[in-house]
Amino acid sequence: MPVKVSFTKTQNPDFYTTLNKKVEEFFSTAVLSKKGNGLMIFKVVFYSIIFISSYLILVLINLPVAAQFLMWALLGLFTAFIGLNIAHDAVHGSLSSNKSVNKVLVSNNLKLNQKWQDIF
Repeated sequence: MPVKVSFTKTQNPDFYTTLNKKVEEFFSTAVLSKKGNGLMIFKVVFYSIIFISSYLILVLINLPVAAQFLMWALLGLFTAFIGLNIAHDAVHGSLSSNKSVNKVLVSNNLKLNQKWQDIF
């Protein structure tokens, strides 16, 4: 069984102090925000549009079976992208500087995942 490596603040407080200092230095030197930028907004909008479009196409258009499988694959892929990218960034508070936006996106993703688990 693999050994889990973990660090606690009490075990090695210098590690956390040094790590936080270096992270702060990186963002200030590179003149970057720790919160979402234009690319992040594009990612949220793009993933959401593809996800919703593929779902609506499946529901509203009578496609050949091969095209339906392609749309199901696309829907599944973008469901994973939303969970692994958007929700992950929101959970860590880096998607938006507004905490409510992060909470809403995490909550919506959890509800979406629960609905899919109920279906399958």
